[in-house]
Amino acid sequence: MLSCKSEKKQPETKTVKKVEVRNSLIYPEEKHFKSLRQVTFGGDNAEAYWSFDDKQLVFQSNYKNWNVSCDQMFLMNADANFKNKIPPMISTGKGRTTCAYFLPDNKHIIYASTHLVDDNCPEVPLRKNGKYIWPVYDSFDIFVADLEGNIVKQLTNEKGYDAEPTVSPKGDKIVFTSTRSGDLELYTMNIDGSDVKQITDELGYDGGAFFSPDGTKIIFRSSRPKTKEEIKAYKDLLAEGLVEPTEMELYICNADGSELRQLTDLGNANWSPFFHPSGKKILFSSNFEAERGFPFNLYLIDIDGKNLERVTHGETFDAFPVFSNDGKKLAFSSNRNNGGGRDTNLFIAEWQDWENRNLKFKMGAKENILRDIHILITKEFTTPEEAFQKFDKDNDGALNKSEIKDLLKAAGVNSFLRGLVANEILKGYDKSGDDTINFEEFKIAIAELNRGYLLTTNNHF
Repeated sequence: MLSCKSEKKQPETKTVKKVEVRNSLIYPEEKHFKSLRQVTFGGDNAEAYWSFDDKQLVFQSNYKNWNVSCDQMFLMNADANFKNKIPPMISTGKGRTTCAYFLPDNKHIIYASTHLVDDNCPEVPLRKNGKYIWPVYDSFDIFVADLEGNIVKQLTNEKGYDAEPTVSPKGDKIVFTSTRSGDLELYTMNIDGSDVKQITDELGYDGGAFFSPDGTKIIFRSSRPKTKEEIKAYKDLLAEGLVEPTEMELYICNADGSELRQLTDLGNANWSPFFHPSGKKILFSSNFEAERGFPFNLYLIDIDGKNLERVTHGETFDAFPVFSNDGKKLAFSSNRNNGGGRDTNLFIAEWQDWENRNLKFKMGAKENILRDIHILITKEFTTPEEAFQKFDKDNDGALNKSEIKDLLKAAGVNSFLRGLVANEILKGYDKSGDDTINFEEFKIAIAELNRGYLLTTNNHF
């Protein structure tokens, strides 16, 4: 499947061990997913993008059971799945398409297609000289279509590749990739196709670009050759309409291209970036931890390049993450739950941030945690001092975070919450600022926790 950001499957997928999912599509370490549901059940499905009102998504698929020979665009309601039915196709069914995106009216989409040159699907070369490659078809142009599949406008007509369009959340601009300069660069244009401006100009494939939630920044992935050998190899491939996407990093800039900087320096392929709803983080796919190309997993990183966090924990392929506009849902593509085959399906998760977990502890889970700590201290120990001495395992007169977690474990607090709760205890009661709780602080904490429990539950022992 050719796609905007498509580091699609390499041959190694044939030998990747299937990951067993126990009772859920969510792997145990995937703390950001409150729930997860599978949307498609066969073929290669990717690039699912939300309408501005979050009621629908448009995505591309090459599923032969849906009577297509290569990637075409399909429409779905946000709560739908296609296990036993076929979604409506809203592209022409001719040529190859890629990268559809809703316009602000929720009644039209933009996408790239090769149908003006040939009704048939163009050939998809996957390897050249033993190296994995992407085709960059010079027959791609960008079109506007309604949700009935009727093309109502052509936005580009320059010679060469014009594709990968996405729309600013502000609804005023489109960013896309084009070869009109002789290289694969990023451009912006108004929503009607006017006022086209080039915003990158360094040699390399700049693509898969998205605006920040406020429309002021752009995130994208790029394979930028540096050495003479890399430059020659890149130019030679591009002359044949090909690129090699195995080495890519993320870049960020202002919407006009200014203040461009490299965001990641992880190695391998870092791609399919999308802004977190806060605008302060980027969610992206990467295989930087892999030795042979796979797996690809999703990662979060701050826009200053700090605080890298792994989000998914599969052993095959997770990519194309896209947040809904309200920030509550995440659509992405994955090889999970495909029976060990090669199908890539769409999934939609309910998203929860660490901060929301923290809030949940403070608001929702507080009653249970207070109850458990209260029961432990009052039922298992004669005095708070006895409890303190029990968990002060190094006998230094203070409880460190690890020792507090041991106390919480003894109280039956869920393993997932222990670290969070321990941090809350330290933040609230470590008055000396040494990241420990001494006995005097411990007594205050227990008294307040007990008092809080009694007030919260209105229940007296």
